[in-house]
Amino acid sequence: MMVARYISDYIYVMYAGKIVETGKTEEVFENPLHPYTKLLLKSVPHLEPGAKLEPMSGEAPSLLNPPSGCRFNPRCPFAMDKCKVQEPPLVDVQGHKVACHLYDK
Repeated sequence: MMVARYISDYIYVMYAGKIVETGKTEEVFENPLHPYTKLLLKSVPHLEPGAKLEPMSGEAPSLLNPPSGCRFNPRCPFAMDKCKVQEPPLVDVQGHKVACHLYDK
């Protein structure tokens, strides 16, 4: 993640083969919107003394038989009933795009 931050101007964050967030690299790193992006950034090792990793809970999904709806829903701390049945569209929010029902209009 840190290498991508320094070599790219634009980034796509994918989970289980689906784009969940995209935008200018600095915007996504400074203001992540999708729960997966937030958890992914928290799981990156830091060099500061005492810094702790925050691993994601749950198991990665099967790509042969992915979950219905949002593929991140089994691991998402904000999952709603809607997330289990309907795949969220990629919508424009705060200067970049995110595929999450938390941002439905």
